[in-house]
Amino acid sequence: MNTEMTDRFGGVIRRWAIAMANIERSGPREAELWIGIEKGIDRTVFDLSLGRFEGFGKDEYEAVRAAAHKLADEMLKGGEQE
Repeated sequence: MNTEMTDRFGGVIRRWAIAMANIERSGPREAELWIGIEKGIDRTVFDLSLGRFEGFGKDEYEAVRAAAHKLADEMLKGGEQE
């Protein structure tokens, strides 16, 4: 992911990653809540790509999603909690 994308969508990437990581480290009841949050973020970012919001399309959606997955993996390996 390029720096412009990270600068532009860093907050979304971080929040999406937090939701993904919390699904893995939560108990069953909390995991259900985090799954709902993660799906909501995914759907919102996907909808932006459908509307090509400010040039944001399929490639950008996939890049933001991949960056969120990568950050979530780093959070899980590093033990970062939020």
